[in-house]
Amino acid sequence: ICTLFSSSSMPALFFSAINSFQWFRASLSPISSMESMATVLKLAMEYVERHYRENILLEDIARYSFVSVNQLCKIFKENFGTTVTKYITSKRIAEAKKCLIQGYNVSETAAMCGFNDYANFIRTFSSHVGISPGKYYKASI
Repeated sequence: ICTLFSSSSMPALFFSAINSFQWFRASLSPISSMESMATVLKLAMEYVERHYRENILLEDIARYSFVSVNQLCKIFKENFGTTVTKYITSKRIAEAKKCLIQGYNVSETAAMCGFNDYANFIRTFSSHVGISPGKYYKASI
């Protein structure tokens, strides 16, 4: 008799199935209580905090927060007055400022803070901070 799964993989498979079901169920039901919204926001912010250095997809944040992408975006906008994407960018810029102050050069900072494109980092940083990251770096040393 051939088995599809080894006994050692069953717990991981079970928990993965439970997690998928919880995400699916949550994505179908509206978020009604303030406590539930606060939990979603806390989880979303926690995910961004842990992964801002990486390429973040809204689907990943939503899955981590047990809501649909539409619910996540709506809750975020209603509570913070900004989009999830703008929040991620603000987090990355705040971290970039810290890196530049600590002495990392502009290209190192861009890579460390989740900006895959150097030119995009310079443009985004300049529009948020008002000066280029190079000038910010020189002013901090």
